[in-house]
Amino acid sequence: MTLRNTGRVRLRPVITVGGVVAEGPTLLLSSSIEQYVANVPIGLFGGVVRAPVSAETDTGLVRQVNLTRVVIPWGLLGIIVISAGIIIIIVRWWRRRVGRIAGLHADIRRLERLVTHDQPVPTPDAIGAPTDEALALTSALKRARRSAEWDAFAKLALAYHHATSDGLDPLLESLERGAGERRTAVIDAAVSYGFDALVDQHRYAGLPGDVLADLHTTLAGGLVAKRSTPKAASRR
Repeated sequence: MTLRNTGRVRLRPVITVGGVVAEGPTLLLSSSIEQYVANVPIGLFGGVVRAPVSAETDTGLVRQVNLTRVVIPWGLLGIIVISAGIIIIIVRWWRRRVGRIAGLHADIRRLERLVTHDQPVPTPDAIGAPTDEALALTSALKRARRSAEWDAFAKLALAYHHATSDGLDPLLESLERGAGERRTAVIDAAVSYGFDALVDQHRYAGLPGDVLADLHTTLAGGLVAKRSTPKAASRR
């Protein structure tokens, strides 16, 4: 703020703004103008700020005026913009995730319908060749892995096990994640490949201890019959 001495006497003013003493020259010469600065606290939301200004000199002269300023809360506006950006990012991420999960569930429903339909008996030339069902299951497994939907992954691993003759790796990958409520069914399916096939898999050594114990118990008890090969199915 600016303080003007229009008289011919030197003054020693004390300036207060809203109860805060302003800083500036202690001596105001005659017919002179000086600048004074006061740090007045302002609310977080800014807006119109009104503060009483009082100038009192050593001679007892007092002048008072009301100061009005419009304050733009740049800090608050910055916080709002950053928060809005974070919310937009979270919403977009959530929509993409929901879309991936919805697509995964649609794949599972489509594959369930495919599995429940009567499948033709494979010919000897077709044995070992990837089928449309196997390719669709492989794509669905990849999507479940990317979305970290491990319950759905276990369900797809079981479907892949029933649809192909080489479904042990996704079964063991599912067991690495616990396999959820389908753990018993996944263990039974994995054991059907035999002990030698299990230990030859690189995932076998990395399985949790409780999963290994269940696998060994199932193998030792002989609770699961050996899985029929596609050739045996074709002979039937």
